[in-house]
Amino acid sequence: LIVRYTLNSKNKLALRFEYYNDIKQILITTNTLNGFQTFGTSLNYDYQINKNVLWRTECKMYHASDKLFLNNNNQNFNLTTSLSIKI
Repeated sequence: LIVRYTLNSKNKLALRFEYYNDIKQILITTNTLNGFQTFGTSLNYDYQINKNVLWRTECKMYHASDKLFLNNNNQNFNLTTSLSIKI
């Protein structure tokens, strides 16, 4: 589910909710009791610098049924930024 809000022609916000369920570990092998079950949320901000250049900042939080992430935790948080150029 994605909800997007346009502040003005150059600024946009989006909120995303996602769920992935691979209990039988067909696509992602975790060797855990519940397989790969992850719920994620993210919030991103887009700034359209001009018609060919977009800057995005996004923060994401994932929560899993089992300890899947490198920090040996059920949660993973990351913050990313990118610059996209259309030629």
